[in-house]
Amino acid sequence: MYNDYLLEDLVDMAKSGDREAMEEILKRFKWLALKLCNRTYIKGWDLDDLMQVTNMALMRSVQLYKKCGTSFPAYVKTAMKRELFYRIRQSLNKPSYCSIYSKNENGDELVNTFVSENEDYEGEKNFLHKEKIKFLKKAIGMLSEKERDLIEKYFFEGISLKKYAIENDMSYRNAVYIKRKALKKLKEFFNKFYK
Repeated sequence: MYNDYLLEDLVDMAKSGDREAMEEILKRFKWLALKLCNRTYIKGWDLDDLMQVTNMALMRSVQLYKKCGTSFPAYVKTAMKRELFYRIRQSLNKPSYCSIYSKNENGDELVNTFVSENEDYEGEKNFLHKEKIKFLKKAIGMLSEKERDLIEKYFFEGISLKKYAIENDMSYRNAVYIKRKALKKLKEFFNKFYK
Protein backbone atom coordinates (compact mmCIF):
# COMPACT_ATOMS: atom_id res chain seq x y z
CA MET A 1 0.00 0.00 0.00
CA TYR A 2 2.80 2.41 0.92
CA ASN A 3 5.28 1.23 -1.72
CA ASP A 4 4.51 4.14 -4.03
CA TYR A 5 4.97 6.87 -1.43
CA LEU A 6 8.11 8.95 -1.25
CA LEU A 7 10.25 8.47 1.81
CA GLU A 8 9.70 12.03 3.03
CA ASP A 9 5.93 11.51 2.91
CA LEU A 10 6.25 8.23 4.82
CA VAL A 11 8.28 10.00 7.51
CA ASP A 12 5.56 12.65 7.89
CA MET A 13 2.87 9.96 8.10
CA ALA A 14 4.88 7.94 10.65
CA LYS A 15 5.43 11.07 12.76
CA SER A 16 1.68 11.56 12.91
CA GLY A 17 1.28 8.00 14.27
CA ASP A 18 0.65 5.82 11.20
CA ARG A 19 1.95 2.34 12.14
CA GLU A 20 1.90 1.00 8.60
CA ALA A 21 4.06 3.91 7.42
CA MET A 22 6.55 3.12 10.21
CA GLU A 23 6.60 -0.55 9.17
CA GLU A 24 7.27 0.46 5.57
CA ILE A 25 10.18 2.67 6.69
CA LEU A 26 11.57 -0.22 8.77
CA LYS A 27 11.25 -2.50 5.74
CA ARG A 28 13.05 -0.03 3.47
CA PHE A 29 15.98 0.38 5.88
CA LYS A 30 16.25 -3.30 6.81
CA TRP A 31 19.22 -3.89 4.50
CA LEU A 32 21.13 -0.87 5.77
CA ALA A 33 20.56 -2.04 9.35
CA LEU A 34 21.66 -5.56 8.42
CA LYS A 35 24.83 -4.25 6.77
CA LEU A 36 25.76 -2.18 9.83
CA CYS A 37 24.96 -5.02 12.23
CA ASN A 38 27.08 -7.52 10.31
CA ARG A 39 30.08 -5.21 10.70
CA THR A 40 29.55 -4.84 14.46
CA TYR A 41 30.59 -7.19 17.26
CA ILE A 42 29.50 -6.87 20.87
CA LYS A 43 30.35 -9.75 23.19
CA GLY A 44 27.23 -11.66 24.17
CA TRP A 45 25.00 -10.07 21.52
CA ASP A 46 23.67 -11.78 18.44
CA LEU A 47 22.42 -10.34 15.15
CA ASP A 48 18.83 -10.03 16.38
CA ASP A 49 19.91 -7.90 19.34
CA LEU A 50 21.87 -5.58 17.08
CA MET A 51 18.97 -5.35 14.60
CA GLN A 52 16.66 -4.42 17.46
CA VAL A 53 19.00 -1.59 18.47
CA THR A 54 19.18 -0.24 14.91
CA ASN A 55 15.40 -0.46 14.52
CA MET A 56 14.94 1.53 17.73
CA ALA A 57 17.41 4.12 16.42
CA LEU A 58 15.43 4.28 13.17
CA MET A 59 12.13 4.82 15.00
CA ARG A 60 13.71 7.54 17.13
CA SER A 61 15.11 9.13 13.96
CA VAL A 62 11.64 9.32 12.45
CA GLN A 63 10.39 11.28 15.46
CA LEU A 64 13.41 13.62 15.64
CA TYR A 65 13.96 14.25 11.90
CA LYS A 66 13.51 17.81 10.66
CA LYS A 67 13.61 18.62 6.95
CA CYS A 68 16.53 20.97 6.93
CA GLY A 69 19.84 20.23 5.30
CA THR A 70 20.39 16.46 5.39
CA SER A 71 18.41 13.78 3.67
CA PHE A 72 16.51 11.26 5.77
CA PRO A 73 18.62 8.22 4.70
CA ALA A 74 21.86 10.00 5.72
CA TYR A 75 20.26 11.03 9.02
CA VAL A 76 19.15 7.43 9.70
CA LYS A 77 22.53 5.94 8.81
CA THR A 78 24.31 8.33 11.17
CA ALA A 79 21.80 7.63 13.95
CA MET A 80 22.19 3.85 13.56
CA LYS A 81 25.99 4.05 13.58
CA ARG A 82 26.02 6.28 16.64
CA GLU A 83 23.65 3.96 18.49
CA LEU A 84 25.81 0.93 17.70
CA PHE A 85 28.98 2.78 18.75
CA TYR A 86 27.25 3.81 21.98
CA ARG A 87 26.36 0.18 22.71
CA ILE A 88 29.95 -0.89 21.99
CA ARG A 89 31.27 1.74 24.43
CA GLN A 90 28.77 0.55 27.05
CA SER A 91 29.88 -3.05 26.64
CA LEU A 92 33.54 -2.07 27.04
CA ASN A 93 32.80 -0.49 30.41
CA LYS A 94 31.39 -3.76 31.72
CA PRO A 95 34.10 -6.18 32.83
CA SER A 96 33.78 -9.62 31.33
CA TYR A 97 34.71 -12.60 33.43
CA CYS A 98 35.27 -16.19 32.51
CA SER A 99 35.68 -19.04 34.93
CA ILE A 100 38.82 -21.10 34.53
CA TYR A 101 36.58 -24.16 34.75
CA SER A 102 34.09 -23.03 32.08
CA LYS A 103 33.86 -25.21 28.99
CA ASN A 104 34.67 -24.12 25.47
CA GLU A 105 32.79 -25.15 22.31
CA ASN A 106 34.59 -28.52 22.26
CA GLY A 107 33.47 -29.29 25.81
CA ASP A 108 36.99 -28.97 27.28
CA GLU A 109 37.53 -27.04 30.49
CA LEU A 110 39.62 -23.92 30.01
CA VAL A 111 42.10 -24.99 32.69
CA ASN A 112 42.91 -28.14 30.67
CA THR A 113 43.68 -26.17 27.51
CA PHE A 114 46.60 -24.21 28.96
CA VAL A 115 49.82 -25.33 27.35
CA SER A 116 53.26 -24.98 28.84
CA GLU A 117 56.65 -25.36 27.22
CA ASN A 118 57.81 -27.62 30.04
CA GLU A 119 55.55 -30.65 30.41
CA ASP A 120 56.27 -31.20 34.10
CA TYR A 121 55.44 -27.55 34.87
CA GLU A 122 52.91 -27.22 37.61
CA GLY A 123 51.73 -23.64 37.81
CA GLU A 124 49.99 -23.85 41.15
CA LYS A 125 52.93 -25.49 42.91
CA ASN A 126 55.31 -22.99 41.33
CA PHE A 127 53.14 -20.10 42.51
CA LEU A 128 52.90 -21.50 46.04
CA HIS A 129 56.66 -22.06 46.09
CA LYS A 130 57.27 -18.42 45.14
CA GLU A 131 54.81 -17.25 47.80
CA LYS A 132 56.56 -19.32 50.46
CA ILE A 133 59.93 -17.87 49.43
CA LYS A 134 58.51 -14.33 49.72
CA PHE A 135 57.10 -15.20 53.13
CA LEU A 136 60.42 -16.68 54.25
CA LYS A 137 62.32 -13.58 53.08
CA LYS A 138 59.90 -11.41 55.02
CA ALA A 139 60.38 -13.56 58.13
CA ILE A 140 64.18 -13.49 57.80
CA GLY A 141 64.00 -9.72 57.38
CA MET A 142 62.48 -9.47 60.87
CA LEU A 143 65.53 -11.07 62.50
CA SER A 144 68.42 -9.11 63.98
CA GLU A 145 71.53 -8.56 61.86
CA LYS A 146 73.53 -11.32 63.61
CA GLU A 147 70.66 -13.81 63.43
CA ARG A 148 70.01 -13.08 59.77
CA ASP A 149 73.69 -13.42 58.88
CA LEU A 150 73.99 -16.75 60.71
CA ILE A 151 70.78 -18.19 59.16
CA GLU A 152 71.80 -17.15 55.64
CA LYS A 153 75.31 -18.58 55.94
CA TYR A 154 74.27 -21.78 57.72
CA PHE A 155 71.18 -22.72 55.68
CA PHE A 156 71.74 -21.07 52.30
CA GLU A 157 75.51 -21.08 51.90
CA GLY A 158 76.11 -24.35 53.78
CA ILE A 159 78.75 -23.03 56.20
CA SER A 160 79.00 -25.07 59.41
CA LEU A 161 78.35 -23.48 62.80
CA LYS A 162 81.92 -24.20 63.85
CA LYS A 163 83.33 -22.37 60.80
CA TYR A 164 80.85 -19.49 61.28
CA ALA A 165 81.91 -19.14 64.94
CA ILE A 166 85.60 -19.02 63.96
CA GLU A 167 84.98 -16.44 61.17
CA ASN A 168 83.00 -14.16 63.50
CA ASP A 169 85.22 -14.47 66.59
CA MET A 170 82.64 -16.12 68.83
CA SER A 171 82.34 -19.39 70.66
CA TYR A 172 80.61 -22.37 69.09
CA ARG A 173 78.14 -22.32 71.99
CA ASN A 174 77.23 -18.68 71.22
CA ALA A 175 76.66 -19.55 67.53
CA VAL A 176 74.34 -22.42 68.55
CA TYR A 177 72.46 -20.05 70.87
CA ILE A 178 71.98 -17.44 68.11
CA LYS A 179 70.82 -20.16 65.68
CA ARG A 180 68.26 -21.56 68.17
CA LYS A 181 67.01 -18.07 69.02
CA ALA A 182 66.61 -17.19 65.32
CA LEU A 183 64.83 -20.47 64.53
CA LYS A 184 62.50 -19.94 67.48
CA LYS A 185 61.60 -16.46 66.15
CA LEU A 186 60.99 -17.88 62.67
CA LYS A 187 58.84 -20.68 64.08
CA GLU A 188 56.72 -18.19 66.04
CA PHE A 189 56.37 -16.03 62.93
CA PHE A 190 55.25 -19.00 60.81
CA ASN A 191 52.85 -20.30 63.47
CA LYS A 192 51.30 -16.86 63.74
CA PHE A 193 50.44 -16.75 60.03
CA TYR A 194 49.82 -20.40 59.19
CA LYS A 195 47.27 -21.20 61.92
